[in-house]
Amino acid sequence: MSGLFGLLETTKLTIFAQEMSLGVINHNIANASTPGYHRQRVALSARGSLVGLGGTFGGGVNIEGIERLGDRFLSSQLGRVSANRAEQSALADSFSVIETIFGEPADDTYGETGLGDAIDAFLNAWQPVVNPEMNAEDADTRGLILEAANTIAHRFRDTASALQSEAASLRERVAVGVREVNALLGEVAELNLALSSGSLNDSARADFEDTREVKLQQLSALIGADWQVDGEGKLRVYSGGRVLVDHVSAHALTTEAIEGEAGVGGLRLLPTGSRDTMTLAGGELKGLLAMLDNELPEVLSRLDALATRLIERVNAIHQAATGDGGGGIDIFSGNSASSIAVNPALLAHPEQISLTGKLPDGQDIAAAIFALHTESIESAGGLTLGGLYSGLIGHLGSRSASSGQLAQAAERLEAGLSQKLESSVGVSIDEEMAQMLVVQTTYQAAAKVITAVEEMLDVLMTAL
Repeated sequence: MSGLFGLLETTKLTIFAQEMSLGVINHNIANASTPGYHRQRVALSARGSLVGLGGTFGGGVNIEGIERLGDRFLSSQLGRVSANRAEQSALADSFSVIETIFGEPADDTYGETGLGDAIDAFLNAWQPVVNPEMNAEDADTRGLILEAANTIAHRFRDTASALQSEAASLRERVAVGVREVNALLGEVAELNLALSSGSLNDSARADFEDTREVKLQQLSALIGADWQVDGEGKLRVYSGGRVLVDHVSAHALTTEAIEGEAGVGGLRLLPTGSRDTMTLAGGELKGLLAMLDNELPEVLSRLDALATRLIERVNAIHQAATGDGGGGIDIFSGNSASSIAVNPALLAHPEQISLTGKLPDGQDIAAAIFALHTESIESAGGLTLGGLYSGLIGHLGSRSASSGQLAQAAERLEAGLSQKLESSVGVSIDEEMAQMLVVQTTYQAAAKVITAVEEMLDVLMTAL
């Protein structure tokens, strides 16, 4: 009798195991499209032998629990690659905006002109004086010069203003990013607290771990976060050598304005309660801060240098002109790209523009200004005005291309790792359906064992 009842016990365990497996399969299928979901499986182990009157026989199956499939190495690698991709993408996007601001390369088809074209137009406006055969009237020439001077001043100011606006936009994006980071840090700490509860079943624990990993990957993309689980199962989140989540405690970040170069106010990142600047390991915020604190000020500094050299050289030449009633007055006011303007006195009295005046060395003023196309400027390291502008655009194009290429390479690597991780832990409907058939067949076989035992017991009871 004990042997038959032992068979029933073994079969009961088999049925329980298949019922639980079917429930997990159903849970997997339901979450096949859920971002970050990791496939689950019922962990089974063989039960020890049972002893009956007829000897020993297999004890069936033990349900060990529900396992969450995962690959910590791939997840960690994906986080690092995502951080690099987000950093380079942030840089590439900002450089693209700056290139648009400068309007380079200009498209002549649509009548577009860049700042470099405006500089050339101003210098070329003196050409009728250099080439008398053009027979231009003095009034017309002075009008063209003033118009070109106004255009170049507006282009400098508009460009500087647009760059300042981009800086303000970057500061706002950093502020939004920091708020998002702080929210994620708090959510990870709350999930750690929930996971430390002993009341969670295995499936619910796996779902909480999935949610936590999604948050961790988002943190990695924002600030290059890394994470580790200690021997006690407590998770800690790091970035730039700082502990941001210590199990159930989250340490928020804050920003502080700093005085930047070229009038662009930068930001530094601080852990709440600390005065030590935090250096991020990667992520979108690192790219935004690098653009705000380094790249954008460098572009503005080069733009200011160009405007300053133009103002200095043109004013110096015109101030030195004598001989025709004009000259001895600045053409431009201001000392930077943000402040350059045409001298209001010239706008009121255009006749003060010297067209045929001479410099102390005997050179014609118009020829001297037109020659700024090719004149090496000592204070600019021997570069011409065109060289200064070409250097600015070349620097911008080089940095833009570099960040764009790095972003594309990281994006391809990220896609490859994501696909590899998905193939390892993601849900395959075909695989789940195949597993469902195994469960169904096993369940039916167990039911037949019960039927067979029931018939054997009927025969035995009848015989008695």
